Amino acid sequence: MDKPKYEHKPGNGSAFKNNFKKPGDAKPDWKGELKLDDGTLVKFAMWEGETKNGAPKFSIKVDQNKDGGMPNDGIPF
Repeated sequence: MDKPKYEHKPGNGSAFKNNFKKPGDAKPDWKGELKLDDGTLVKFAMWEGETKNGAPKFSIKVDQNKDGGMPNDGIPF
């Protein structure tokens, strides 16, 4: 029997490290999804970086296509 897919509660989400990224890839370091309060599922990608002062930061891209997800970039999650 297949385990049911985990579904976030409204206002919650999660991000997962991209273990398929190779040095020099432009692919995101992290990918995840967030369920908005209205139930809309938003998928996002994050890249690790640092500010001009050297403090750690994430750059985030939210890009919904007509299916409510990120365009397929070959990452299997």
